[in-house]
Amino acid sequence: MSLVAELDPDAGSIALPFDQFMPTFDDSEVLDLATQLEAASCAGDQGVHYRIPARDTPPEYSQDTLDGPWTIAQAERFAFVRPMTDADLRGNGVVGAPEAGPAVERTDTVLADIPAESPHREIVEDCFAANEITDRFGSAQSPSGPWMTEMSAAVTAAQASDEADALRSELRACYEQRGIAVDTSAFDAGRLGDTAGVAGADSSLIDAQQIELAIAVVECKNDVGYTERAAALVAQAQAPVVVAYLDELRAFATELESTRDEAEQIITEHADLTTTW
Repeated sequence: MSLVAELDPDAGSIALPFDQFMPTFDDSEVLDLATQLEAASCAGDQGVHYRIPARDTPPEYSQDTLDGPWTIAQAERFAFVRPMTDADLRGNGVVGAPEAGPAVERTDTVLADIPAESPHREIVEDCFAANEITDRFGSAQSPSGPWMTEMSAAVTAAQASDEADALRSELRACYEQRGIAVDTSAFDAGRLGDTAGVAGADSSLIDAQQIELAIAVVECKNDVGYTERAAALVAQAQAPVVVAYLDELRAFATELESTRDEAEQIITEHADLTTTW
């Protein structure tokens, strides 16, 4: 068990103490795929045949941000946009997202090909509703308990602490020294957000100007050790809550692991219903 923040600049990841007990992006992908495959199998038994895209866990979703980008690689690719695949950049309407390549011709029918108001789609929806794993696998991705409330309160307090204020002041001073326009309202509120407290930064735009600005922000963060120190403050706030609720958190993580194992088995059993396109 770890009670400290663990940062991996190469992967762009920031792991906090609470994270080791919580569902990962890949966990959610596995549970969602299993749920969809069960519904597809049920519908197929009733004459409605379609396939489910096979699981894909792009490395972009292993990356984290903390008050905006924290590595040069993030800044160069995403500027102030949260890391995601090129397809999701386009899907989320990010201006400057890379253009899509040539469309891949496919012959498999997928769920999106079945009209929403059709009798066939109704069969699919009934299959989702009738299967108990739909709710159970969904709940496994949505932890609840007093520790969630206490964790949130502890992190909020840490981010509003004198230590956090002092750290943000150091970052602001670096911005001003480098001529980076400061979003004073963000600094006054103590919430820098995806735009890192920078006036003119845009979390839905990627262009040369935004990239240049994001790189300058990361350089300032590196100069003051901002991300490491900010993550350490959050970890220090999380640690007592983790210790206080360790049994409950371990029980949740164990149940999550068991549920994932069940989902992996379902995926194996219904491998014939997946498609890669």
